[in-house]
Amino acid sequence: MSEIEYIDGILKRFWVEELPKQYKDNHLLKEDSLKCEIYHYLRCKLENGWLIRHRIRIYPEYLFENGKKADIAIVRLCPKYETNDKYLGDCIEEVIAIIELKYKSGNINKDFYSDVSKLKEYASSFANCQLYAGFIQEYYHDKNYSWFDGRQTKNWAKGRVVELLGYLDKDSNNFVSKINSYNNLNVNLNITK
Repeated sequence: MSEIEYIDGILKRFWVEELPKQYKDNHLLKEDSLKCEIYHYLRCKLENGWLIRHRIRIYPEYLFENGKKADIAIVRLCPKYETNDKYLGDCIEEVIAIIELKYKSGNINKDFYSDVSKLKEYASSFANCQLYAGFIQEYYHDKNYSWFDGRQTKNWAKGRVVELLGYLDKDSNNFVSKINSYNNLNVNLNITK
């Protein structure tokens, strides 16, 4: 199993198994608490020895050279980062995954579409990077809810994007977490709720 497939499985499990518990227990208050939960979960599940062996690090609020800032970036460090006297930010070999998060109450849609556009830019900038849209909207939706259209999922998002959704179910009035995966990783995981 590749490193990104391993990380992808952990993220997907978090979204369907852990996120609803955190939401129910009132641990999530907007985007920053969601970011903290994901970062903490990844750091706990991706043991320090594994991260060091694979030169992988997780950085919140990662600033790219073009001025864009990812909510969470998972990167691989250069092989000689331990002995390099450069600034750590200059020791990034590749960006493995980018997680963009949005958490809004009500029917405010423009911010979500803005992050979809941001992910599209990342898709063109980082050829081998997996992209995650972690979107919680405290608003009522049905089970076909998605921020991506068919044209996107058949083109730039295909093989690259995972849509992690949290919303209020129209029928049951309960919080629902769901995954729309377009990256073809961990397709055999039994993580749908």
